[in-house]
Amino acid sequence: MNGPGRPGGLRVEHLTEPFGMTTRAPRLSWRLPAGARTQVAYRIRGEAGGTEWDTGRVESGRTLFVPYGGPPLASRQRATWAVKVWTDLGESDWSEPGRWETGLLEPGEWAASWIRPGEGERIPPAGHRPAYLLRGKVVLSRPVARARVYATARGLYELHLNGARADDIELAPGFTAYRTRLHVQTYDVTGLLRPGENVLGAVLGDGWYRGRTSYHRLPDGFGDRTALLAQMHVEHDDGTETVFGTGPDWVWATGPIRAADLFDGQENDLREDRPGWSVPGDLEAGWAPVALAEATGASLVSSPPRRCARSRSCGRSRSPGSGRTGRSPISGRTSTAGCG
Repeated sequence: MNGPGRPGGLRVEHLTEPFGMTTRAPRLSWRLPAGARTQVAYRIRGEAGGTEWDTGRVESGRTLFVPYGGPPLASRQRATWAVKVWTDLGESDWSEPGRWETGLLEPGEWAASWIRPGEGERIPPAGHRPAYLLRGKVVLSRPVARARVYATARGLYELHLNGARADDIELAPGFTAYRTRLHVQTYDVTGLLRPGENVLGAVLGDGWYRGRTSYHRLPDGFGDRTALLAQMHVEHDDGTETVFGTGPDWVWATGPIRAADLFDGQENDLREDRPGWSVPGDLEAGWAPVALAEATGASLVSSPPRRCARSRSCGRSRSPGSGRTGRSPISGRTSTAGCG
């Protein structure tokens, strides 16, 4: 006898339909149908890489962190699943399907290289270091079916593609033990790509990696050079794939963010702005080839995105003649040199 309703709130490692996951055996969770109080059994079925799997009926009251029981997952693979339960109300209907997608699971699948701005031997003093602009270009000659960018940094970064932000993720890649573990963010950029030339860019700042942190505001806690790693996979409608990422053909420049620090805030000089810096086309003066940075051997793992929940406008700003104002996308602070 079927009871009313179906399970809902399907989650994979706490997340709703995540993509870019590096967990090889993710844990699955769900909520009971409305009105149900006790679960006595569940059944999960799904599909991954063209292979279907089914747990059959499992006698268990468990609804949280049930181990994935399907075939081994490969990199950049999409998986679907659904669950039905037996409760004090009886047998439920099948849930709506849930989905997730894996990221790059093997270190050898990273074809991109770590890059950094060419600061030279004289690094600006802590608290007064700018956020740098980095960009590279790729030409696409075939229609795009699906595209993902996998990115991380030693520092904080904000990803751009063809003149638009790739997502509203903030303070990426987030605080971590940079020497041993780096969080990778995955971006769905299918709708941002176009036929012909495309430009992938990033704003790169100090963040927790080399910014002033802790009670004593000590800089360079994990290193003295920021760096970026990004790799884009483009699937075309004919089944072919284009892979593009950071490398020696990228260029860098300074922009309007003259200083960015988690403690000291951010200073913008809009006279130094570079409109269209991440748009295809010819570049103005001031750009130079990036330097290659060494890989550290840190594990590259996925992490939940951090998004802006609420924004506040500047209470006061200096006169336009000062040229110093703006928000703080890379320092994480809303107080800038243009606000009082």
